Amino acid sequence: MAVGGRAAAVAGLLLIAGVGVVAPEAPAAVHGSYRPLVANYGLDKLFRQATWAELAGHRYRGQLTILRSQDVLQLLADHPDVYMIPDPKYARPEIYRAYVRQAAAMGRLDLLERVMPHVADQAELDALRAYYPLRNYVLAL
Repeated sequence: MAVGGRAAAVAGLLLIAGVGVVAPEAPAAVHGSYRPLVANYGLDKLFRQATWAELAGHRYRGQLTILRSQDVLQLLADHPDVYMIPDPKYARPEIYRAYVRQAAAMGRLDLLERVMPHVADQAELDALRAYYPLRNYVLAL
């Protein structure tokens, strides 16, 4: 997984992942999603301008696999001791909404208890809670 950092958590592995949106509305766990992708992924455009077809098969610096949000949710389903802190640089509510929609399609809304998004302020927390009664989050100061 292309992640911005990794840390051990008491209950298991905690993944801190940069998240960007690939059109149409498909979050992916990547690093450097707000910069041109040429150095890290071999694409000469911003992440939010890329399509999944353009990113598919690329790896972060040739090594780490890009995970789509469905892949992240499946990772959480397969490993109940894994938690994720998505760290999107833009479109946070839209990205969280996509995770909620995909977890509902899997019949696994419980997985969202282990997706702990960065929240900038009360307004953003309220926006996220419009999609799911979010209890676990990280306050980004």
